[in-house]
Amino acid sequence: MKSQFLILLCCFSLAACAQQAADDAGDDDQVVNPDPNPNPDPNPDPAPDCVTDQDCLDAVDCNAGVCTDGTCSYVSTCADGDVCDLETDACEQPSHPTTHSLSCFETGGTLYITVSGLLTDSVYGGALANPKFISVASDQIAGSWNVTAATTAPKVVLTPAERTSGYVTSASINLPSSQAQRFTLMVWSDDTGGYARRFDLGDWTVFGGGCAKIADGAAAGTTDGYVIGRAPLCPSACDDGDAATSDVCTPSGCTHSGGTPSTATLSCVESGSQTQVTISGGILGHLASEPSTAPDASWSLRFGYGGTSSVAWVSDSMSYVLTMPNTVTGFNLLLKHGSDEFWFDVDEFNVTGTCARKADNTEFVHTPSSPIVGTIQCSMTSSGKRRVTIVPNSNGILAGTNPDNAGGVLLPSPSAIQVGYGDWVLPYPSGSTKPQCAWNGDTATCSVDLDPTVDDFNFFAVDNDDGADSWSGGDFFNLDKWTVLDGANCHRVGGGISIN
Repeated sequence: MKSQFLILLCCFSLAACAQQAADDAGDDDQVVNPDPNPNPDPNPDPAPDCVTDQDCLDAVDCNAGVCTDGTCSYVSTCADGDVCDLETDACEQPSHPTTHSLSCFETGGTLYITVSGLLTDSVYGGALANPKFISVASDQIAGSWNVTAATTAPKVVLTPAERTSGYVTSASINLPSSQAQRFTLMVWSDDTGGYARRFDLGDWTVFGGGCAKIADGAAAGTTDGYVIGRAPLCPSACDDGDAATSDVCTPSGCTHSGGTPSTATLSCVESGSQTQVTISGGILGHLASEPSTAPDASWSLRFGYGGTSSVAWVSDSMSYVLTMPNTVTGFNLLLKHGSDEFWFDVDEFNVTGTCARKADNTEFVHTPSSPIVGTIQCSMTSSGKRRVTIVPNSNGILAGTNPDNAGGVLLPSPSAIQVGYGDWVLPYPSGSTKPQCAWNGDTATCSVDLDPTVDDFNFFAVDNDDGADSWSGGDFFNLDKWTVLDGANCHRVGGGISIN
C-alpha cells in the first residue's frame, strides 16, 4: 500500500514539473496571463457633478437645478420678466432707469421712432397694466387715434418680458415720414377686456429727426397737452388753441402772431464765482429772427456777449444751462450755426432769479452778488514788519478780484499777487524785490511783509494774459468781497487797507 501512494505522488509531481517546463519554454501554447496589478490611468475622467436633477438642488427656491451631461446649471423659476434674487430667495422686478426718451431718425423717406422707458408711470388717462403693443396715432393715418386690439396703424408688439415689467429698452416703430407730421404714441393693454392709453408726453424727452413736443391745442385736462410735431409741420400741428393768434408753420417750428404771446423762461442762480443761466420753455419761437432750417447737433447755444460758455443744440424741448462769471452785469444769448447768428428776443422771456430784462428789452441784466471770498489780516513780526496775510475760502481768490473787462472774465493764468501802493508800478518791473507771493492756486494762503510806513494799499493779481481792460497785466482785489480783520492797525478805508 505504501509503495502505491509513493508512485501516485511521483506521478503528480512529474505532471506539475512538465507543465512548468512548458510555461518556461515560451509562448508556444499562445496563453497570456493577465497582469494582476495594472498601472492606473494618469488622467482619469472626473466624477460627474450630478446624475439627475435631484443632485443639483440648492438652498435657493427661485432657481431650479438642471443636470446636463453630469454638470449642474441653474435657471430662474420666476415669472417672465422677473429675476431671482439669490440673497433673498425671492422673485423681483428688475430695476430700470427712470428716464423716458423718444427719439426720431429719418432716412430715405422713412421715420424710425425708438422708445425707451417705463410705460406704466408715463401714460395719460389712467393706470396701465399688461401693455401689449405701442402704436402711432397720427393725423395722417385714418383711424389711428381710435386704437383697438386689431389696429392696423404702425406699431411694435412688446416682448413677454416687456409686457410683464412695463419697461421697454429699445422698442422701434417705423413709418413713412409723410404719415408722421403731427402724432403721438398709444399703448394697448389686454388687461380687463383691453384698453388704450396715450403717452403723457410731459414725462418724455423727445429729440432727433425734426421731432419736438408742441401744444396740441386741446382744452386743459382733456389730454396730456402735447403732440409730436415735425418740421415742416402741417398747419394743424401749430394750432395753439388760441383763436386770437395766427398760427404759421416754418421749417424750424411754429410762430403765433397776435393774441397773448407765449414766453420762454430764463433764470439765474449764483454758484460761487459763477452764475448759472438756465433757458427753458422753447427757444425757436423766441428769436429775433427765425432760422430757415431746423437746428441739429452742429448748432450751438451760446452767449452773444457777457459770457463765453456754449452748449450743443439737442432739441427745442430741452432745458439748457450756461455759466458766466458772477461779475457780469449785462448779456444776451444766441443760437449759432457757422457764421449765422440768431439772437434771443429779450422781451419774450420770463426772467427770474438774479437776472432781469433791461427796461428797454435790449439785453438781460444781472445783479452780481458779493460773496465773501476770504479774510485779510495783519500782524507785526519780530523784525518790525507788518505781515499781511490773505486767507481765501472755497470761492477762491479770483472771485475776489475786480475784472474790469467788458465781459467780466476772470484772469485765465495768474502768476503772482503783488501790492499796489503809492507810485509802485504794477505789475512790478522784472527783477523787482518788492513784496509779493507766487501764485500757488486759487485757494492758497498768501503772506507779504510790508514796511510799517506802507499805508492805503491793495492787492493786485498779476496775469500777462489779461485781456484788454483799464489796467493791463492783471486785476486789483475787490475789497467789498473780503473781510479785512482789524489787527496791527489794519482796517478797511474806502478802496484800500489803511494803518491809520
